[in-house]
Amino acid sequence: MKELIRKLVESFGPAGFEDEVRAIIHREVKGLADEIRVGKLGDLIAIKRGTGGGKKIMLVAHMDEIGLMVTHVDKRGYARVAPLGGVFPLYSVRARVLFADGRLVKFFAGEQKPFEIKGLPEPLSAPVAVVASLEDDYLYIADAGNGRIVEIAKDGQFKRQFRPSEGDALRDMRNLYLDETTGSFYILTSDNLYKANLPRPESAPAAAQPASPTPRK
Repeated sequence: MKELIRKLVESFGPAGFEDEVRAIIHREVKGLADEIRVGKLGDLIAIKRGTGGGKKIMLVAHMDEIGLMVTHVDKRGYARVAPLGGVFPLYSVRARVLFADGRLVKFFAGEQKPFEIKGLPEPLSAPVAVVASLEDDYLYIADAGNGRIVEIAKDGQFKRQFRPSEGDALRDMRNLYLDETTGSFYILTSDNLYKANLPRPESAPAAAQPASPTPRK
């Protein structure tokens, strides 16, 4: 099940371009359904016939994910985009984009703004995700190459970093979620989902603090 979920969430599937996701689902249900067909809008329909006399049940789910389509690139290199799915422009006015080489770029209303990470004890290596606190005071970077989660202030100043007390689970990070209501990280790796407590700021100096991830089922 975990491997199937991994394949589905990592496949390319913006609205209108669900071919890769549809192919994965088709392979999975091929031996379970009596009939499989693709609708005119690209929907995948799998039918399992009963013995008759019982109720009919329909299970419906999305295959697509939200995305953006570039509609124009101007002379300065700025790209104009159109939403694919439920992209809310209000939430996209201020954004940070994390690149695989460790650059964290800040945008506001489509314009790149100066932003620099300062004071890191070691450079980022293969970062995979960045999340912000609700008040946007802190950013948390899943730095898989170094097996850690880095906390920086909104001005780019390094604050803390978190590593497991044992093991290298964070070197296999794929995504990161911050739940501030419980003070917890949810850490997705290629084969597991972990939960780790976020240490209180007043009790943690700017050194590697244990994240103590616990597998979640």
